[in-house]
Amino acid sequence: MYLANITKTVTVRAQVPWFNDDIKNAKQQRRKHERKWRMSGLESDRRVFTLMRNRTTKLMENARRVYYADFISDNNTDQRRLFKAANMLLGRSGNAVYPPHSDSFTLANDFGRFFIKKITDIRTKLDS
Repeated sequence: MYLANITKTVTVRAQVPWFNDDIKNAKQQRRKHERKWRMSGLESDRRVFTLMRNRTTKLMENARRVYYADFISDNNTDQRRLFKAANMLLGRSGNAVYPPHSDSFTLANDFGRFFIKKITDIRTKLDS
């Protein structure tokens, strides 16, 4: 008997903190029922797959909701951690975008002039 070399590509993803064994088992069952439905084409198999898909989705949503609610309540006194987590969840990067400049000294002076002008304008509007 001849065994051919089979190459498989496995995608490794960072595991999220809310992922658990129940979700893993539900995803495996979902995939099993999807394969069964695609092979048979039967409506009953499609209904079972749909139920498994919905169950898996609800499990993941609930796990995320519970994890983040606990995270917020555990860190409600640490504003830095909360804002860092919120920025990560919203996909915000910490990279500030500055206007084009030749050197940092010039950029700092430009910022200074901008805010001095802004304060002057506000005071002028308040006086009139």
